Amino acid sequence: MASRATRTPPTIPARPRKTTPPPEYPDHIGFILAEEDALKLMLEECLTLPDRTGAEKPVRIWFRFPDSETTITYPYVTIDLIGIEPAYDLWHSEYPLYKMSEVEEESDTGHVSGYRLYDPSTSRDIALTADDPPGFFVRRNYLQYRLIFQLGLWSNNVAHDRIMTARMFRDIIQPHPSWLHCPADGVWKRMETLGWTPADIPSQEGAQKRIFRKMFTISVQTDLPQDRLADLSMQPRIQKLLLHMWGPPEADRTDGQILPEDRSQYWHTLHDFTQEAP
Repeated sequence: MASRATRTPPTIPARPRKTTPPPEYPDHIGFILAEEDALKLMLEECLTLPDRTGAEKPVRIWFRFPDSETTITYPYVTIDLIGIEPAYDLWHSEYPLYKMSEVEEESDTGHVSGYRLYDPSTSRDIALTADDPPGFFVRRNYLQYRLIFQLGLWSNNVAHDRIMTARMFRDIIQPHPSWLHCPADGVWKRMETLGWTPADIPSQEGAQKRIFRKMFTISVQTDLPQDRLADLSMQPRIQKLLLHMWGPPEADRTDGQILPEDRSQYWHTLHDFTQEAP
């Protein structure tokens, strides 16, 4: 009896998944974006979990929530901006900022390695924002703000949940104020812990399985300039301060005005900025 030949169903190609194009950032990312990137970089470098072989693997970090096109794999961390507050307690007075205001020194020896004037969340040096920057520059003092972030730890494994929570408290979000380095302007920004809340939720498979979720609320202190840098240009530097004299220093001003064609009229130097002060 002849066997019936089986037909192989045709292979249907999978529908291509729509992908969201990556965001386009300007050359200088600026306020909020710079602090978010600094926070994400710190978490990527500091928060790891051991795999089955004992090797430490970084935990994936997302802003807000993972993209809809991305398959959710646990564990992961979310960063969510939930508030912006002016730090009025730090707005004490008005003062100018010069290039010498920002002193770079070694923390162990105290040796001064240089001076700079940065542009908050934009540039490590104002000189980078112009072709021919002036050597002398003044800005109004920067105003302090606090960015409130909520960090969510998501995992479907109780061991991962405990390890990530312990490492966050021990190494990253410490009880006392700590510091967050922002590569955009090269400034260490004050970071404080505001709260910690467990928020476990049932999974889609029912109450028998849970998604372990821990929410950390932190604040990152940053600053905003009161004046915007549109364009920098080189201005001539004052070298000497001259006083228009009526006559020789020993002459009495009551003698009358010296006419311009009189050779006794000359300029008297009040201060010479090209010479160092004694």
